[in-house]
Amino acid sequence: MGQKCPRKRQYFLFCLAGCLTIVMLTSGCVVSPERLETEEHLATASYYWGRGYFDASLRESRKALSFQPQLLGDKALFQIGLVYSHPENPDHDLTKAREAFGAIINRYPESPLRPQAELWILILRNLQDTEKILVSRKRELLRLKRQLRDRQDQVKKLTDQNKKVISAKDEYYQKLLEQNQKVTDAKDEYYQRAIEEKNRQIRELEENIDKLKEVDIKIEEKKRKVTP
Repeated sequence: MGQKCPRKRQYFLFCLAGCLTIVMLTSGCVVSPERLETEEHLATASYYWGRGYFDASLRESRKALSFQPQLLGDKALFQIGLVYSHPENPDHDLTKAREAFGAIINRYPESPLRPQAELWILILRNLQDTEKILVSRKRELLRLKRQLRDRQDQVKKLTDQNKKVISAKDEYYQKLLEQNQKVTDAKDEYYQRAIEEKNRQIRELEENIDKLKEVDIKIEEKKRKVTP
């Protein structure tokens, strides 16, 4: 992958340079070298991002942002937000993604990317809130499972003790054991129902996350269609 990446980049930059040259010659427009270099970094960042080279995409985006922040800084920040919000990125970080999109709103209030950045912030905030709830519910489920396991261990110890007593005592102890077993079964059933309810809630949260991700994907598809 390390050898293929530079070759693909060289081919891509060659095509980009050719396209920009044709546009300049046909339109008569003069583009500053600084803008050309910034656009080159952004185009390379987008190319890497689309092929899963997230570190390289982030590096190119930051170069564009630091080189000429006033020219295309909003686009560089938007690309950085996309890198951090991508679920396949090993360094996936929703907080950093929100910071990048928020920087567009604060630094470039007139940017045409501001509505998209605001929408991304809303989606990422909802995802983070849902993930927090999911983590909390999973912890609660683990706690209930531990309680159930401890209870079952206690029941086993108590049952063993009762068996020893029954072997030496009369029918009274036998009846006492049966009553204790009924109580134990009732408590086990309570914990089992509680676990099933928590599992149901977790499945609902996971379905909500999947729906939010589908919205995320649809927004990204619309962005790609709009972006030239």
